[in-house]
Amino acid sequence: MQQTQQQGAEQQIREILASWTEAVQAKDLSRVMAIYAPHIRSFDAIQKLQFRGVEVYRAHWENCMSHCGGGPSIFRMAQLEVEANADLAFSHTLIQCGGSNEQGEEQGCWMRTTQCWRKTAGQWQVVHEHFSVPFDMESNAPMFSLQPD
Repeated sequence: MQQTQQQGAEQQIREILASWTEAVQAKDLSRVMAIYAPHIRSFDAIQKLQFRGVEVYRAHWENCMSHCGGGPSIFRMAQLEVEANADLAFSHTLIQCGGSNEQGEEQGCWMRTTQCWRKTAGQWQVVHEHFSVPFDMESNAPMFSLQPD
């Protein structure tokens, strides 16, 4: 793949992720789900080992958003990296996710996120997503207080 085509694909995914981030912050579930392929398979950090299919994953996203308080969701990306070819791409980022409590204090944590993208009929869609939180091997406790380097 030529360098300019690769850069164009990577830029397209960055733009999709910027819009997706805004959609999550606004709790706009339809826009959030627009990036996922119908057969999405997700390994999220909470509830189940895996989610299969866009409708099952939509219900999961809806449940997550209900725990983020009444205001906008906290959803920030750091250290985004994208690698792409003509029809397959990967994005890696750290995402801060959470909401605000009754006192308006932000509550959330940073997670590691990897997305696998496929371009079908000219449209990039996430076919696999993985969110995870590091944990301490001695105590088995999640490390929610970590911050990006």
